[in-house]
Amino acid sequence: MGNTSLKTINHQHNLPHSGSDISETDNHSDLLEQRDVEVKALISLADRIENEVKDGSFEDALRSNSRLWGLFYDKAMTDRALSKSMEFQDYKLNENIIKLANFVFKKTAVVLDKKDYGQAAILARLNREIADGLKS
Repeated sequence: MGNTSLKTINHQHNLPHSGSDISETDNHSDLLEQRDVEVKALISLADRIENEVKDGSFEDALRSNSRLWGLFYDKAMTDRALSKSMEFQDYKLNENIIKLANFVFKKTAVVLDKKDYGQAAILARLNREIADGLKS
């Protein structure tokens, strides 16, 4: 997700502690590693949603998916709040992440409330499309 790539807890413990310790190569490598983690998480949750919709027990998968999108949302909001000189492209990316996360939150609430299996597939498809975009 560009410069707004989510840092997972496991990776935070392995990062150097000061900016002077991080080379451009390390940053690029960390970003690619982050992106790979994000792609795997999105696809894994899409698989869970699709599989659990078939047997009617998709609530946990939807809640997990919502928590993942909550992490994306929090990261985008933090980046937006902390960056005083954010480039327009990065600003728009953060805004789009926030909008997508809000969509996921609202759609999840509707699906859980109405037990609408068809609507759950929309969330799985969104995850796959975002994961595909992150791969390229």
